[in-house]
Amino acid sequence: MTVLSEIPVSVEATAPCESPTGNTLPILHEVRHALARLGKSAEKSAIDLQAMPLSSAELNDIETFLGHGEVSITIDTFGHTEIRESRFPGVWLVTHFNTEGEVESRFIDVTLIPDIVQAHRDDLAQSESELSELLESLNHESE
Repeated sequence: MTVLSEIPVSVEATAPCESPTGNTLPILHEVRHALARLGKSAEKSAIDLQAMPLSSAELNDIETFLGHGEVSITIDTFGHTEIRESRFPGVWLVTHFNTEGEVESRFIDVTLIPDIVQAHRDDLAQSESELSELLESLNHESE
């Protein structure tokens, strides 16, 4: 019997549409509902903007409406990722680029802080060990 996790799934990004699709307001309402869920139950949400038809103008309208908040984060590994807080705390615009600088994916994350920014638990032990070694070497140098 095949279990669900064994079924291969691939998601193909849709190219921007030339004509308006009418998806701008529904997406913004979904952001509002997601923000309410985050506030009430700490439920995180992600809206994949590449997985639905949107014209370039609509995508621009969404980004303009959400605006800019106080925080911008750049991650440079396996391409480039830009994370920008919107003017609404808890609403983040996350864009992943490939090594050629082309957009790979674009999300609206509704969360306190995007998961990609948080340190991985597996890395914490290594980080603590490295810091301990450096502090130990400083102790030896000062003797």
